[in-house]
Amino acid sequence: MEYLGDTLEKIAAEKAGIIKTGVPVIVQVADKTASEVIQRIAESKGSAFHDAGSAHYQIVDKSIYGYTFEAEIEGETYQKLLISMIGMHQVANAICALTVIEILRKII
Repeated sequence: MEYLGDTLEKIAAEKAGIIKTGVPVIVQVADKTASEVIQRIAESKGSAFHDAGSAHYQIVDKSIYGYTFEAEIEGETYQKLLISMIGMHQVANAICALTVIEILRKII
């Protein structure tokens, strides 16, 4: 808190300091206000903002072995994805990683 700030908004603004002009920004921030701070900073630097948290997904199966899910990410449909780690945050992490892949596929 000494360096980053004492609110999520202040922390988001400090973290967004690494945003480079024109470089896409991909986030997955649960706090709406913090996400909006990052989006404003990205837009001010001419950087496309992508919120991986807005991807549509559905859990197809959940077991002690992990999750099977389907998702639509940046216009691409993924079916029968299996992640063998427990916890919904692992699905969210996978969706964020897939968002990065989709953005890279579009700009490379």
